[in-house]
Amino acid sequence: MRRREAWTRGELLQHQSDGLRSLIAFAKSRSPLYAERMRRISSGSVHLQDLPIIEKKEVMSEFERIVTDPRINLADVNRHMEGVEDDECYMGEYRVLTTAGSTGRKGVFVYDRNAWTCLMAGVERGAGLVGIAIGRERTASIGSGSQLHLSYRRAVSEPEGSGLRLILKVTDPLQRLTDELNSFQPGILHAYPSMAGLLAEEQINGRLDIHPGIIVTGAEILAEETARKIREVWGGVLFNSYSCTEGILGVECGFHQGIHIFEDLCIVEVVDERHNPVPDGAPGHHLLMTNLYQQTMPLIRYLISDMVTVSADACPCGRPFRTIKEIHGRVEETIYLGGVNTGKVPVWPAHLSSMIMARQGVLEFQVELIQGRLEIDIVADPGISRKDTASVLTRNIKEGIESLGAVCPPLRIRFLDRIVREAGKMGKKQTVVLRAPDSGPLAGAEH
Repeated sequence: MRRREAWTRGELLQHQSDGLRSLIAFAKSRSPLYAERMRRISSGSVHLQDLPIIEKKEVMSEFERIVTDPRINLADVNRHMEGVEDDECYMGEYRVLTTAGSTGRKGVFVYDRNAWTCLMAGVERGAGLVGIAIGRERTASIGSGSQLHLSYRRAVSEPEGSGLRLILKVTDPLQRLTDELNSFQPGILHAYPSMAGLLAEEQINGRLDIHPGIIVTGAEILAEETARKIREVWGGVLFNSYSCTEGILGVECGFHQGIHIFEDLCIVEVVDERHNPVPDGAPGHHLLMTNLYQQTMPLIRYLISDMVTVSADACPCGRPFRTIKEIHGRVEETIYLGGVNTGKVPVWPAHLSSMIMARQGVLEFQVELIQGRLEIDIVADPGISRKDTASVLTRNIKEGIESLGAVCPPLRIRFLDRIVREAGKMGKKQTVVLRAPDSGPLAGAEH
């Protein structure tokens, strides 16, 4: 993988083309679903846009027809997940992962040994990009407590030097996390962005005293205000990352010009609402991902509802991989409001983050659209004025929404001591919670 980083862009694209042909030939020969759906597709001459798109709900409903090992069935996999302990593999040879279900439905994905080795090699390559020598430095990882989630599985699968690894659950009380970190004194910290921001505030208030030289965030939107606080508090080097259970890996390099997508492992298409490609530099509506290293459970043009903008410029580091310039959030967490003139205007989670986290003293937030009103839960520093903060936030949000060309709905700001992180959703904090279709005059999520 490291040798591939010296490839030209043309060499990378040829590698993708060869990998796609090989994947299609294998899937057609071993997967009943792909054999049916691609019977008219020639493995010798493949155009990606001609291939059918598959979504999570279809993957789960057609699970046994997608997998290429006929011994695998979803009922058995579910039983395995219910009873899994420590490092057990399904049937002794398959690693099972599940998504957090933050999009409304959990996905289950089965990795064979070769694919899992490839994934972990990609993780180690990413560590190298940020200057981490895995297994040689004191590393604390705060993520899901579930052995079936990528954030936990990645951490426990990395090589470990004696006493150099601390794995914590993001759902644990903050006091316990600070106590553990104070005792361990990590040189490297992995955490969800929202948790890293909370820990930075604990450091400011004197309850936490650690000095990591490298901080790596991922799995949530990293607001610029949160990133700035992390850098100011610890003075370490902050790297943002992007990954998904289905197989995408990516991380910033030392130039910090965006998150490199490891495109030798997968093909990532940034597309609009109709699945048409958008040019680099323009925001996409969702992603289509083709995993080139996973054969047991082929995922070809698999829809991922993340909205990103890929940079139109190459990174100065010279690697052939494109970079993610901005992560805007998920389609399911996008609020559509009435436009000032006409139609609907999307308000992305990233928009809300910039409006709310710009207020000094705001630690966390969550937004919910209820009957045409935006309910905004805020966790704030106890030392700030709630009245003043509510006033500033109301103004910031109103001005921010109107600057997008939308009509700002009624706002209600509520202060909480903490925002509960659901263990069932792997402890990831949703920026926007959208439940049943909204019954008020404003539209909810648009799919």
